[in-house]
Amino acid sequence: MKLKFLLRLIGPLIFVIIFYFYVDLSELKNILVAIQWPFFALSAAINPLLVYLRSHRWRNILKSYKISYSNWQCFSMYFVEMVVIMVVATVGTFAKVIYLKRDGYGFAQPMLSIVSDKYYDYLLPLIFGITSVLLVWLGVDSDIGLILFALATGLAFFPARQACLLLSSGMIPERLKSLLIKKEWNVEGHLTHIFDILNFRIYLLSVAAFGLYFASIFFLAEGLNLELSFFQVVLIMTITSLIAFIPISFMGIGTRDAALLGVFSFFGRTPEEAVALSMALLLLRIAVVFMGSIFWFVDPPPLSELKESK
Repeated sequence: MKLKFLLRLIGPLIFVIIFYFYVDLSELKNILVAIQWPFFALSAAINPLLVYLRSHRWRNILKSYKISYSNWQCFSMYFVEMVVIMVVATVGTFAKVIYLKRDGYGFAQPMLSIVSDKYYDYLLPLIFGITSVLLVWLGVDSDIGLILFALATGLAFFPARQACLLLSSGMIPERLKSLLIKKEWNVEGHLTHIFDILNFRIYLLSVAAFGLYFASIFFLAEGLNLELSFFQVVLIMTITSLIAFIPISFMGIGTRDAALLGVFSFFGRTPEEAVALSMALLLLRIAVVFMGSIFWFVDPPPLSELKESK
């Protein structure tokens, strides 16, 4: 635990180094002072729609396990999960599970629903990132590039879904796998069920949620007067995500700045613009945490259930 905490201090250290060696504070101040707050508000307002799409996807997955929740219940639990993920990522992933465990649905099936729900969320950034790196290397313009990106995303459904079976042995957490075996459940049968769940509709909902995320960042960039096209925002954020996934930071501080700094250089942008967007993204995450905290106080996650399941 201490090692993980110390590793996450690397991110803030990177942030300090970037500020000291690369950023002109007066130029950064000029960018931040000129921010157009209506665009920030619009960017923040898109996030509940994003949460709704993902919660609707999860509700469809739950139905396949004969677990019934209303749209509002799924939306509320999903928002709480997003808050916990931003604060304590390892716990946040299981936030929805402990709600279901509290409501008498056990542990195994809720966990399997989370594996299904998170599958494309973890795989799509990798697909997007590789596609974006290739498009930047080819130097395509915005219109053609966006079409090629959309085409590559659509075609990626087939290998992405098939990978569920190819990587099945390592996809389910060992604790869950041992629980399934203990209960004499057919592990391969459950993996096949997950494969059936991950149909094109679930894939489309996952892609649409990422589309809303890119739109949110686009309006954020507009508010900072960065004059980036939607395609450039997609390229920047998808390539940045490949680096920001490294678990050496708190809420992406430092790693996100370094990633944006590197990617912005491909588009002839300044370090100050990169850091300004990174700071705006951090502020946006704080706004999302604030929105989600409302649902937290209405129906707090039963953390005692999490302790009992360990």
